[in-house]
Amino acid sequence: MTRALVVDQNVERAKNTEFYLQQEGYHAATTKPGRPCMANCQAQTPNIILLMVDNWQDQTINTLIELKSATKTKSIPVIVLASCSDPKTLIYSLDLGAHECVLEPINPTILAARIRSVLTISRRELALERSNTELQQLASTDSLTHVYNRRHFFSQSHAEFARAQRYDRELSVIMLDIDEFKCVNDQFGHAAGDIALVSLAECCRSIVRESDIVGRLGGEEFAVCCPEADIQGAKIIAERIRQQCEQTRLFYQEYSFRITVSLGVAQLSCENHFESLIQKADKLLYNAKRQGRNCAVIG
Repeated sequence: MTRALVVDQNVERAKNTEFYLQQEGYHAATTKPGRPCMANCQAQTPNIILLMVDNWQDQTINTLIELKSATKTKSIPVIVLASCSDPKTLIYSLDLGAHECVLEPINPTILAARIRSVLTISRRELALERSNTELQQLASTDSLTHVYNRRHFFSQSHAEFARAQRYDRELSVIMLDIDEFKCVNDQFGHAAGDIALVSLAECCRSIVRESDIVGRLGGEEFAVCCPEADIQGAKIIAERIRQQCEQTRLFYQEYSFRITVSLGVAQLSCENHFESLIQKADKLLYNAKRQGRNCAVIG
């Protein structure tokens, strides 16, 4: 049931509005403006707020400013009910972020229609916001492993690289891929290969720090950008990833198998471009392959 919150300094008037909303099928409650209103919203977020003011100079309208400033309440639709006919109150309310403003005389039938209209718009805005969030996530993450895709990994890492250069901070990169990944696909099938890729991504996510950036660059190749990490700190992260991958048993149908990874770890020194640092780490990765795989090489 839609929850409506009536905010009014006048208790009797608030109760009358509450009763009307209940008759219209809403789960209504009342509160006073200011702190009581904000506390009520924190305890149980309403779907819509009806804020009663006497005029545009009424201190109660400050509650509208508070509602539109707080993270948790700024998206809640607010209808200002003004016990006056001054257009300035309407203009001021809308400018402060109210979704609607109704001036006296307040016709109950028209008010009901405006509440329905505001709720419909609010639901559509919320659905659009969710869709945009989902689209943004789809555009930035690898659909299989759910780590960053190549484009977004480089976008995020370029920003960290520039920051490290500007403020003379540490930054390291880990390049890694699955050893003999083709053999996994050939022996167990591509579905098993997908399981291996997902497992590697999960290993990375469970090991890296919150500030680290994990991306799948393509195929079985992954990278980790480690801001504020010197070569030794990045090596520790790389070695933990290697060990966890080696120790994790994977299952697909009747098969059980393990994977290992090779890693190259490079630290920012005199590189002018992030791509140069990636290439440096990539060469170290292939050194790890030549050294027998399942190891991390630093440089």
